Amino acid sequence: MKLRYLIPVFFLTTSYELITDYSFISKKTPWHFSGEYRNVGKAKVRTSPVRGSHASYEDAHGFLYYSHYLNSNNALSWKLGYSFLDFNWLKNPRFNESAYHFVNASLGWVSTSMKDWRWILSTGVSVDAQTFDFGQSGVYYGLMWGRYQYSPTVGMHIGWAGYVGVENGYLLPVVGVDWQAAAQWKINAIFPVNFSIEYYFNQHWKTTLEIATFGRPYRFPIRIHGGIGQYRNGIFEIYSIGTELDLKFNTGNVFWASVGGGWNYGGWILIKNHNNEHGKYYKFDGAPYVQGKLEFSF
Repeated sequence: MKLRYLIPVFFLTTSYELITDYSFISKKTPWHFSGEYRNVGKAKVRTSPVRGSHASYEDAHGFLYYSHYLNSNNALSWKLGYSFLDFNWLKNPRFNESAYHFVNASLGWVSTSMKDWRWILSTGVSVDAQTFDFGQSGVYYGLMWGRYQYSPTVGMHIGWAGYVGVENGYLLPVVGVDWQAAAQWKINAIFPVNFSIEYYFNQHWKTTLEIATFGRPYRFPIRIHGGIGQYRNGIFEIYSIGTELDLKFNTGNVFWASVGGGWNYGGWILIKNHNNEHGKYYKFDGAPYVQGKLEFSF
């Protein structure tokens, strides 16, 4: 892979599916729902022979979790979810489908048995919701993530995350730190999960400036519907990065909501045939976007 593509890939090879911190788990509220929607405006494509055409990006997902404690320090959490992607590019030279639907399921184990540690182990699968062909479209992913309370204001993170499926796969470290720099300020630098600065107005309201990744949760290679010629049943990946500012509200461990927006700095879509060969990058420029998220436990 060329160097100019390598650095963004390291930032973008995670997703909401792959990495969940399970911070919502509580004995009092075993059920948890998380829903998110994002819409990116039209971006100009810069690659020949379709230079000057435009593409837009829209994604959404909804996840339902059920969790229970095995004992006071260990809990299991099952997840079932649905994800949607619309990459609308009318002059796409290799396939003509824009909308994709996926079903997701996972099982996570969260443990605080070790002093000052919180460990997460999880495994899951994502599959095309139209065909349910686990061989053609199934992606299997795993996570091991530990957080160590190094001091009252500093947490240290270590672990790994990865996936395999659709002729592709990777394994990446999870490493970094979170720092409560002051009563109202928190800094997160956890690769590749969370790069953000949080400012707390009070116990219910905060604002967050963060690096945003696009392709979520579609950074996995996914099969093409309506491929042209040798790209019938082809594979594509989307990579992009941006910066966003969000306003977030919460009521303890029961309800969370956020709205915000930012600027997508541009990226590319990589399209390959069904054998994971003859790939080509189609680069696109930046565009503004908006997003909203809602979570509640019961």
